[in-house]
Amino acid sequence: IGTWMEKFIKFASELDKDRKYIGTPERSRSHQSPLGGSVGDDVTYADELVREYLLFRGFNQTFRTFSMERKADRTRSFQPDKVIELLFSFVHTFNLPQLLETWAYLNEKVFVVSERKDLLHSVSRLDLSLKRYYLIYCLHKANPDKAREFFEILGEGLVENPNWSGWFMLPFVRSPQTHETFKAYFTKNWQETFYQSLHNFLATIFQNIPLPAMLNFGIERAKRKQLEDEIQTLQLEVDMRRQLHMSASASSSRPPSSPLSTNSSLISPPSSPAVSSMPNVNSYLQNRIKKSDSYPRLHDIKDEIVEPTMKAIEPPWNIKSQDTYSGHSAAITKCRFSPTGAEIASSSTDGIVRVWSTRTAGRRQSTIACNADVLSLSWEPTSRLLFVGTDDGKIKVWNAVSEKLLVDLKVVDKSLSRVMDIALNPSGNTFVSSCTNTNHSKSSLLLWDLKTFEFKDVLPVEPEQLSINSISFNNNGSMLATGSSDGTIRIYDSHCQPIMSWMGHDSECLSVVFAGSSHLLTLGSDGKMHKWDISNTQRSVLTYDYEGPVRSHRTTDIRLDASGNYFLVGSQNSHSCIYHINQSHPVQYVNHTGPVVSVDWCKSFEGTNTYQAVSGSTNHTVILSHLEKQGD
Repeated sequence: IGTWMEKFIKFASELDKDRKYIGTPERSRSHQSPLGGSVGDDVTYADELVREYLLFRGFNQTFRTFSMERKADRTRSFQPDKVIELLFSFVHTFNLPQLLETWAYLNEKVFVVSERKDLLHSVSRLDLSLKRYYLIYCLHKANPDKAREFFEILGEGLVENPNWSGWFMLPFVRSPQTHETFKAYFTKNWQETFYQSLHNFLATIFQNIPLPAMLNFGIERAKRKQLEDEIQTLQLEVDMRRQLHMSASASSSRPPSSPLSTNSSLISPPSSPAVSSMPNVNSYLQNRIKKSDSYPRLHDIKDEIVEPTMKAIEPPWNIKSQDTYSGHSAAITKCRFSPTGAEIASSSTDGIVRVWSTRTAGRRQSTIACNADVLSLSWEPTSRLLFVGTDDGKIKVWNAVSEKLLVDLKVVDKSLSRVMDIALNPSGNTFVSSCTNTNHSKSSLLLWDLKTFEFKDVLPVEPEQLSINSISFNNNGSMLATGSSDGTIRIYDSHCQPIMSWMGHDSECLSVVFAGSSHLLTLGSDGKMHKWDISNTQRSVLTYDYEGPVRSHRTTDIRLDASGNYFLVGSQNSHSCIYHINQSHPVQYVNHTGPVVSVDWCKSFEGTNTYQAVSGSTNHTVILSHLEKQGD
C-alpha cells in the first residue's frame, strides 16, 4: 500500500506540473480547492477513493483501520461546521478533557502549519472564548459543579492571566446572568458572534493549509473542462470568420459599410475582413447555434411577437420572514450576495460599502470607506473577492476573508471617472469594467487580467458619445452584452470583437443579463423590459408587463435565479417583482419599505428548496427575504 501511495502522489505531482504546459491558470493549492469547492469536499472525495481502492485490492485490514481512524478524525475532513459541531458536543456533554484535547490537537496539527500566519493571533482569543463558553453553558444548565471542576483543572494556569481576573468567583455568584461582569456572555448575541468568528477562522485556516499532492486530482478534470470551452470558442470564431469572409467576397464590388466599422486593430486586424452587414452576422449566429451541441436548438422566430401559451403560474414562493439591514445614510446603489450566500455586500451614494452576515440578522461584518459614490459591485464567483466601482475612477478589490483591501485600480482615462458596472468572465481569466464621464456623454470598456489585476486592453465602443450602463457575460464567457444610454444593445465575442448590435429601447438601457446561452433580458428607463433571442433581433421574443424602474437611478437591475427560470427586478414602487422567464406578468411581489433600486437572490445554505432575496432602496435600507419554494 505504501508503494501504491508513493506512485499516486508522484502521478498527482506530474499533473500539477502539466498545468503550465497546457495553459491552465496558475492557482495556489493553499488558497482554493482544485474543484472550485472547499478543501473539505476534496478531502472527503479523496477518502472515498482510497476506501474504494482498498476494497478493490482486497486490503481488508487496512480498510478497517482506515475507516476507524477516519471516524475518529478530529479535523472532520477540514469542514468547519463539523469541527464546531464536535467541539460543541463536548461542551454540551460537559466533557472538558476531550474539549481541551481536541482544541490542542487542532492548534498543533492544523493552526500552526497554515500559511495564514497573520491569523494565529486569533487562536488565543478563540481559546479564551471557547473556555468561557464552556463555563457559561455549565451555569446556564444549572451545573455549577462542572464550573468548579473547570477551575480545579485549569486554575493554576489561569490565575496569573489578566483575562481571567474576576472569573474565579463565577461558580459562586448567585445570579451570574445579571452580574455586571458576566451578563454579556449569557446573551444570544455574544454566543452567535462567537460561533460566527470561530466558523470564519476555521474556514480561512482550512483553505490555507498546505495540501498534499494527492488532493490535486481535480486539476485534470478542470483542465479538460477548460480545453472543451476553449475548443468551442475557437470553433465559433473560425466559423464566424469563414462566414464573414464569404460575405465580404460576395460583396467585394461594393464599398464596405458597417455599423461596427472602426479603426481599432481589436476589431479589424489587417488580415481580417471587416463586417459588411448585420443580417449576415445574425444569420451566421443562428446557423452556428443550431449546429452547436452546447447550445439548445432554436425554432425560427416569426415576425410577430411570440405570446406565451402557458397557463398563469401560482405564486411559487412562501415568504417566511424578512430582515432589515440599516446603516447607510443615502440611497442604495447595489446589493449582491457572496458566492456562498453567507454575506451581502451593499453600496450607497454615501461612499460606503457594507458587508453583512445573512446568518445573523442585521449584523455588519465589514465596512469599506470609498470616499466617493459607489456605483457597481461584483463578487468573484470562486473566492471571496469583492470588486467595487466608484464615482472617482477607481476599482477596489476587497478580500472578505482577511477584511483588507487587496488592490486599488485606477481607470485609464481620468475623464471617464464613473465605473458604472463590472462583469467578471466565468472563465476566471479576465473582467471588464464600464466607465463613463460625469455627464454620460462618453464611455469606454476596459479589459483587465483577473489574476494580476493588470490593465490589458480597451474594447471598441461606437459611437463613443454614449454611456454604457450595464454589461453581462453569458454562461461560458464567450459573449459579452452591453446596454447603452442610446438604447442600443451590443454583443462582443471572446476576442473583444463586436459581432452585432440593435436598438433595444427608445431610451436608456439600464440592465442586460444573459438568460442561458442564446437569450438576453433587457430593461430600459422607458419602463419596458424585453426578452431577446440573439439569433433574430428584429423583434423581442417577449415584452414583460412592468411597472417601471426608479427614474432617478441608473442602477436598477435584473437578476436570474439559480435555475434560470425566474428573475427578480426592482421597481419604482415599494416592492421587487418576480417573473417567470416565459410569462409576461409578474408571478409574485417581495415587499420593501421604499422604491427598489437593486436586487439579488441565491439558494439558501439551509436547504435546496429555500432561497434568499435581497433588495436595496432609495430609502437607505436593505431587506433580506427568506423564501421557501412551494411544491418542493
